[in-house]
Parts: sequence; C-alpha cells; structure tokens
Amino acid sequence: MPFAGAIAIAILLLAPCAEATSGGFTIEQILSDKGCGAFAGLVATTASVGEVFRSFLEKEVETPDVFDVFGEKRARNAGLTIFCPEDDAVAGFTPRFKKLSADAQVALLLYHGVPSRRSEEALRLINGEEVPTLDKGPLPGSRSMLTIDVYEDIVVLSSPLPSPSVAAVTEMVVDHDRLAVYIINDVMIPREPEIGFPALLLFFGLLALAALVLAQVLLIFGDV
Repeated sequence: MPFAGAIAIAILLLAPCAEATSGGFTIEQILSDKGCGAFAGLVATTASVGEVFRSFLEKEVETPDVFDVFGEKRARNAGLTIFCPEDDAVAGFTPRFKKLSADAQVALLLYHGVPSRRSEEALRLINGEEVPTLDKGPLPGSRSMLTIDVYEDIVVLSSPLPSPSVAAVTEMVVDHDRLAVYIINDVMIPREPEIGFPALLLFFGLLALAALVLAQVLLIFGDV
C-alpha cells in the first residue's frame, strides 16, 4: 500500500476514542477496510476487545509508573501487531465462536494481538520462538503464547497443546511505526475454550468416582 495511505490509516487509529464515536474511524473500521471485515465485526461486538487494542496504540509514556489495561506495570508502549484471520476463515469459525462463553470470546480475539509492533523482518528473526499475546494465560500474571516459525519464506503461527491451531501469514496490510496488521488464513485458538476449569474438575471427579466403584467391585468379587 502507498506510504501516505499507511500514515493516514495509522493517524486515524491513534485518534482518541471520543473522536472515534463522533464521526471518526475506529480500529474496527480500519480493519474492515483492510480486508478484515469479519474479524472486525467480532471485535466490534465483543466487549473490551477494541479498547484493549487501542490502548497499545497510545503514544509512548516516559514514566515507568504506567499500568496497562490488565493492571500490570508497563514502562513503555511498544505498539501493536494484529494477526487478522481472513473473512472465509472467520465465517467458518463463527458458529463455534457463538457457542463460547463471553470470557472465552474475549480471550480468543485478544490471542490475535501481540503487544509490540513486529515488522515482516522481525517476524522472520523470531523463527522458532514464542511471543506473548494480549490474552491472559491460565496462571496469574501469565500470557498465552504464540509460536512463530518460518518455512520456505512463509511465516507460520501455531498455538500450543492441548489445542493446536496453525495459520500462515498471507499478507501485511498495515505497516506503521506503531502498528502492523497481517492477514492469516485461519483462526488461532489459544486453548480449548469449551473446556474450562470447572469442567476439568468434574471430569477428574467422575474419574475418581469410577476408580472407587471399580475398587469396591474388585474387593467384593475378591472375597467371593
């Protein structure tokens, strides 16, 4: 895209939220204009996701006593990278997305954001390593990680077990000193969202109960 166009888009993204609600462009509109219409729609209708994205586009703050939207200390703001699934991929995933809890929906969308601006060259240099995303991890203070690999000059993203998902970067559509947006060919999943902690407790509880029943049966038949 022309350099002037990229600058204009970035300026709109950096505009205050108040302007975005009074006739200006929001980050959702920018994503939509760059071929991310379906993903932008999910961001627009999922509480707080757009706000989190915008918070990482604010100007750098010199003081170290700055806290991000998660209440964690952040000495500087290094920009934002968004991996935006193409429209067909989002359309195919939407029925499953609608069945997720509100928290799981937020987690999945934020998993597509990295709290720093990563150029195409930087992505290739990361090859084989993990980067933290905007999604909170399963443990306090942790982040869900995204692995970046390069195969024959193709940048490939992958999420860890137990819910591996893989997507290839097909195009960079926004390139600015504080923002990078890439189109990817599939939706990334940070962890199996349908199975939460309560469900795991129930599963292991039933497993323990079954083991206890089996032990009792063996004890009874062993005495016969």
